[in-house]
Amino acid sequence: MLLFLSQFTLDLTITQLGYDYAFIIILFSFFLLFELAIENTFVATGKTVLPMLTQGLGAITNIILETILIFGLFGFPAMGVHGAAIATVIGQIAGMGLAGIVCLVEALMFCHYHCNNVK
Repeated sequence: MLLFLSQFTLDLTITQLGYDYAFIIILFSFFLLFELAIENTFVATGKTVLPMLTQGLGAITNIILETILIFGLFGFPAMGVHGAAIATVIGQIAGMGLAGIVCLVEALMFCHYHCNNVK
């Protein structure tokens, strides 16, 4: 990762900060992948509003938490780049949570409807 990042700058501080950010994001990328799988399933079935809502929730969560965690507002310590990465992961988890809840509700409604109509 450091080799890749060093292609864009000679400043070792920036390269290290990029590495720290990427490490946290990649470590928790499962949440993003799970959210994308659910979103694409809904898009494939023609339900495009849900992906818009889950990405919106994730983005809003990210924007609010980045401001708080980067600068240390409301009693949180100032975390800089680490705070930005943590806020991004939490935003992804929020989007995944909403997508997962809607997916579960849709599955239960489908099962309820089809299980009650089987003769």
